[in-house]
Amino acid sequence: CFQGTMGRQLRFHKTEYVLNTVKHLYYEYGIRDFRILDDQFLANQKRTREICKLLIQENLNITFTCMARINTITPEILQLLNQD
Repeated sequence: CFQGTMGRQLRFHKTEYVLNTVKHLYYEYGIRDFRILDDQFLANQKRTREICKLLIQENLNITFTCMARINTITPEILQLLNQD
């Protein structure tokens, strides 16, 4: 959550929650394009990798965009984000 609202500590949804939300929107509403408006999406690299790997395993035909600070991008993360 944005620190201006929730204080200085970052709080993240669990990876399973993110996956279940995407799957719900995908299957129930046919949404195929997602915009992740979390400016700290890449702040926790382990969590980001887990989310990407879970989405890849689900083999959903989706696209998404996300925001990121340039100093949080790694070649591994770029590879996971660019899975077709």
